[in-house]
Amino acid sequence: MCEYSIVDNETGVIVGVIKSGDVIVPAEERKRRCEMRKKREGRYRSKGEKYIFVNATFDFSDLPPSIVTKLIYLSTYADYNNSLVASIKSKTAIKRCDLPKILGVSKRTSERFWESVKDKYVREDENGSLWLNDSIFKRGKLKNKTAVEYQQFYFNGVRALYKSAKGKNHNHLGYLFQLIPLINREWNVLCKNPLETELDNIQLITMEDFCSYIGYKNTSNISKLKKIYDAVEFDVRGKKQKFCAFTYNGLDTTKAKICVNPEILYVGSNGGRVEVLKLFFKE
Repeated sequence: MCEYSIVDNETGVIVGVIKSGDVIVPAEERKRRCEMRKKREGRYRSKGEKYIFVNATFDFSDLPPSIVTKLIYLSTYADYNNSLVASIKSKTAIKRCDLPKILGVSKRTSERFWESVKDKYVREDENGSLWLNDSIFKRGKLKNKTAVEYQQFYFNGVRALYKSAKGKNHNHLGYLFQLIPLINREWNVLCKNPLETELDNIQLITMEDFCSYIGYKNTSNISKLKKIYDAVEFDVRGKKQKFCAFTYNGLDTTKAKICVNPEILYVGSNGGRVEVLKLFFKE
């Protein structure tokens, strides 16, 4: 590969090197792209997007998958002090008697849920109000040095999945929730930089990368996880559709790239960008 020196015309000093195939972006174009990026990112702020951080190092293995699903969903009702409130505006505290309505389940199911999560994950104060465990859940910004220890879950994404799924699918929703922190908000693909808005800068991840991220190491677990994702279906205008699709060459599923069905989950600013993905989910 050829290299070319960049020389300052006035001083004759070499100020840089470029290789054949490199793209040079003029200063005006860089400025334009920067301004466009700020406008797109501003849409997120204007939409008032809310999120909860969940400790990525915490082991939920003592809970059945369906309970984990309900717990993550319940966490989207957290206020900034980790109290659970029915509405951020009204600050109305959630109490145990409210759980059937909040979770959309029967009283008996809500009682089983409470017995599974009480004290360790959710506590009840002397007034009967419910609070999330501060060591597991955090609302708002984190310090940079601790941010890598948490997974970020957007309220809208979690709630959309939970409400779209039938009760029998709640066992599998826990696996879908693991995808959310890696879904690019504008383009609905799994990547290393989910807040990136420029399509050319997105760094896609493979099924192997994703499984490594959640602690699945061998190929048998990868195949098992793919079967779970293939089995979960949602009702989309009266038709069954899958949550995610896989694209890969040959038979090696470990190298599959993952895209998410925008009919089920999309929280970006321009639905036209993901319109073509709908073709992957048609019957």
